[in-house]
Amino acid sequence: MYNRLSRQVRRAANTLNPSPPWFIAGHSLGGALATLAAADLAYNYPTIKERIQLYSYGAPRVDNQAFVEFLGTIAPNSYRILNMADMVTMVPPANLVEQ
Repeated sequence: MYNRLSRQVRRAANTLNPSPPWFIAGHSLGGALATLAAADLAYNYPTIKERIQLYSYGAPRVDNQAFVEFLGTIAPNSYRILNMADMVTMVPPANLVEQ
């Protein structure tokens, strides 16, 4: 899904002022998409990566541990807020994500 949106996200990013913080947030599936958008923008616009502020709420897992570590290096201000009783935050199961 994000692949279909990425061109529009980058086009919009080109119109923004790079100086202030860039807040990227989403809930549930929107949180997963926000995570991918933050990674995409931080990777493609390295001059603003320190200003990206990612907040995902109740989002499913996006990728494996290698992606989590990669995201931490390119978008260090990333926060995944979850409720351990919310099963959406537990999918896909960790043992499937690691493969």
